[in-house]
Amino acid sequence: MLALPLLAAFLLFHDADVEQVLARLGEVKTSTQSEAFVLTEDQINRFVAGKIQASKTEGLRSLRFTFSRRGRFRAEATLDMDKVKVEAFPFSAMSRLLNGRQTIRLDGCLQINEAKARVEVESTRITGVWIPAWLMSAILAGVCKRQPPYIDVTEGFPLPYGIDEVNISAGKVEIVR
Repeated sequence: MLALPLLAAFLLFHDADVEQVLARLGEVKTSTQSEAFVLTEDQINRFVAGKIQASKTEGLRSLRFTFSRRGRFRAEATLDMDKVKVEAFPFSAMSRLLNGRQTIRLDGCLQINEAKARVEVESTRITGVWIPAWLMSAILAGVCKRQPPYIDVTEGFPLPYGIDEVNISAGKVEIVR
């Protein structure tokens, strides 16, 4: 979770199902009609798991998304804090306090307005211990701004590929352009 921006996590890499969607999104849109692409929770989680396994991301062991209704999602990440190398305050201070394998659970909401997106952190737990949402928002912002694609997902950012909407509902994500 901390090594990949929440929204972009499933759009940055290729998987059989995700690759087809990315190829279509990468094509120039020739019609004025809206196009909708649906990815299931399982497709996205398989894709993310494969990329984590193939990557050289230090410390990130797993990342799993659960989608619910009205834009809400849960992201659960397992991190080996002894291998996480992040200089973003306040995360650098937290990494000194936490060591070993930790599970981070973030409940949030994806807000979309005029082809701009923003992740709103609603609640967070680190290995079962509640962390204030504002603190996790600050951590997420700091980490995301320091790695590709260098965006702060907690502030409004333009959606890529000419995407107009991202609709999260139970078990799936619908991308509309």
